[in-house]
Amino acid sequence: MSKVKQQWKPEEIEKLTQLTQSNRDNQREIDWKQIASQMENRTELQCKSYYQNILKKKLTTTMRKNHTWNRIELMMLFTLVVTHNGDFDIIQKHMPNFNAQQLKSQWVQIKLKLQQYTKDYQNVIQNFNVIQDIPNKQLQAEEYMLRIGNVRKYFIQHQDTASIDTHYVQTYKAFWKTIDPSTLLVTYQNELLRRNLKKPDSEDTSYTNMDEYNQWIF
Repeated sequence: MSKVKQQWKPEEIEKLTQLTQSNRDNQREIDWKQIASQMENRTELQCKSYYQNILKKKLTTTMRKNHTWNRIELMMLFTLVVTHNGDFDIIQKHMPNFNAQQLKSQWVQIKLKLQQYTKDYQNVIQNFNVIQDIPNKQLQAEEYMLRIGNVRKYFIQHQDTASIDTHYVQTYKAFWKTIDPSTLLVTYQNELLRRNLKKPDSEDTSYTNMDEYNQWIF
């Protein structure tokens, strides 16, 4: 059947939506030739034109109202902001599901979380510093148990109960006191990877559990 210009049907729109989403998940730029090959009555130009002029705007509006940012999207946004010095027009090209204003607004929310996270972590570090100064190990353990409840609540909220162990805190207490909030998330993400995603009982640094990779502070 020849591909003629005609009004888009609901089933075509749904299929185009699915194809563009899937295609963009696998690569940065949408492969319109590949998409058109799966649309029986549409050319490459028709698919691209309809998406850019109509469908993309609808998807963006819907996302603005209903979308819940997942951890991978938040991580990507943070990384892109750092990489491109906050140029949201460039950042938007890497995250075409969002417009520049959406990305900028979400970045403001990330910064607020960063500020609160840094403040809360300072309190956590201070708690553990007090415990470590107690010379009697039995009293130290009792004090630890008294304080750990409130500390644990914070980390549970941020999907990181592993961070309450004393070895981690002792090792990084000086670092966390001086950390620049603008680089906190990237550093924290890398540390979670190093500590939590290695193969058990192995020096292999390959990361095998990407579900755990998603469990960071958001």
